[in-house]
Amino acid sequence: MIKRLLSRRYILFTLLVSVLCITFLSLALWQWDRHRIQKAEDAVYIAQLAQSPILLNQWTEIDQLLTMTDRAVTVNGRFDYTQQRLLKNQVSPLGQGVHLITPFVLDGTEQAVLVDRGWVELTADLATLDQETTVVFGRIRQSDRALNTTPPADLFRVSISDLQPQIPYPLLPIILVQSPLDSDTADTRPLRPTTHPTGTYNGSSLGYTVQWVAFALIFGVGYLFYVRRQEYGRL
Repeated sequence: MIKRLLSRRYILFTLLVSVLCITFLSLALWQWDRHRIQKAEDAVYIAQLAQSPILLNQWTEIDQLLTMTDRAVTVNGRFDYTQQRLLKNQVSPLGQGVHLITPFVLDGTEQAVLVDRGWVELTADLATLDQETTVVFGRIRQSDRALNTTPPADLFRVSISDLQPQIPYPLLPIILVQSPLDSDTADTRPLRPTTHPTGTYNGSSLGYTVQWVAFALIFGVGYLFYVRRQEYGRL
């Protein structure tokens, strides 16, 4: 059979099918790797959700916060709305809008943490959304990579390093995504994101892995049957 596949009649088709099968299998391996990474990230996410909240005001191991993405946090203090920034190009199920990024000054200090207060429409009256609150519940998110540039008032990414020169408080090295309140409804603004206790990975990469392997089998096995049928048909 191998001699037939490498014969002058079939060699070009054999090479073409081989390249296609190798490509499909390479894509399958890539999707399988993504599947493993996403499963691992989901496991970390679920584990963090299961941890008890920390009180940020009493937390002294600042460097540990960089490894605690999605950990629940409580912090006492006050918002400084004069330093609020808008994170542009943010989409929710309700459409295009912005996220409100506001420094929250910790009680008894001049230190602050940036809080993502949630999504609002582009047409929202921001002055009506200031909250008189002294406690914020949320989850840790890491800063975007620094570009070492001066960010505009309206942001397209949140880099603490880039924003620090503009904020009159020393910033903690994390962002706090504010959690929904018990009183929140679909009409509440800002619209705060909900958590997913079972994780966010839907298994799509595993499905694509199976799909690419199936394509490789269909082309490879199908080609072998085609050649076999052609050859036996000639005998």
